[in-house]
Amino acid sequence: MNKTDYPKTGGFTLIELLLSLAVIGILSSVLVVAVGRAKAAANSAKCSAHMRYWQAMVPMFAADHNGKLPRTTFNDPINDGQNKETVINLLPYCDMPDTMSEHERWAWAMENQCTEEGWHFGANSYISRAPMATITDPARQIFFIDMYSGRWLTGTVLNGGQGGFLLYRSPKPHNGMVTVGFLDGHVEPRMLSSITYGMILTPDSKGYDSKKDKPIISVEEDLQYQ
Repeated sequence: MNKTDYPKTGGFTLIELLLSLAVIGILSSVLVVAVGRAKAAANSAKCSAHMRYWQAMVPMFAADHNGKLPRTTFNDPINDGQNKETVINLLPYCDMPDTMSEHERWAWAMENQCTEEGWHFGANSYISRAPMATITDPARQIFFIDMYSGRWLTGTVLNGGQGGFLLYRSPKPHNGMVTVGFLDGHVEPRMLSSITYGMILTPDSKGYDSKKDKPIISVEEDLQYQ
């Protein structure tokens, strides 16, 4: 009886199959990283767009209030207890339907800020109600900055007393950086160690001359708490 000859098939060998799986795994990993980076870049761009929008309202507010900036402090001797949120004072200058209720306006204002959960736009308390004419270099004067939970950039925050709001909060919202808005209207992501006290304080602030060129946090600490 003759043995039956079966035709050879073109199937994969075990080694070929393992190599194919390895290649697929590598490609999947690369794709996940690429998608993650694209999403992070999109969120950062969206955050910058939101901040740029609010920044555009600031000179409009000043024009209607004798050239003075909005309130940017939690405790305000002029109007304490009302409209503590800086963005709420800017709402009248936003393009919003008249049919929106006060609650809806508030919700909209809170939603259109930093894109990362728990992060908001903190306002620089050192320039609260300051006349815009006294700001000598608007392109270097910070008005808004990403902050976690807190929404007022105060001396306590800068001194580390509320470090979890900014300095020592980790991770930062945008690849180790925060979005920063300046009084001239431009917005950019920055590492905290690239921000000096001179970008926040005003010349009449206590200790300005000795601090103006000093970063608000060291590079080492900044990298540690990215």
